[in-house]
Amino acid sequence: MYLYIYGSIPFTGSILRRIFHLITNTMTYEQFVNEMTQYFNQSMKYSPDQVGSTIFTEKMANLADDHPAFMERLDNALNAEYICSDSTHDINSN
Repeated sequence: MYLYIYGSIPFTGSILRRIFHLITNTMTYEQFVNEMTQYFNQSMKYSPDQVGSTIFTEKMANLADDHPAFMERLDNALNAEYICSDSTHDINSN
């Protein structure tokens, strides 16, 4: 079933759910990190060629698309954590 808005543009149920989610979304950064971590952990239970991996990586991508500022903040935090935990990283090496 399609809903037509703005003339001839069809909106499917999944698109309408996504629009509604974007409008009503009140997720905190902590909730974002928790959900992203859950999706990542679930995706790691599958090999890259299995459907489960794709499902959870798509959920991660959708979550990142819905919250670009949170994704950038998480990415920066993970990069900083990686650099700090890398024992071979030496800022003074040539």
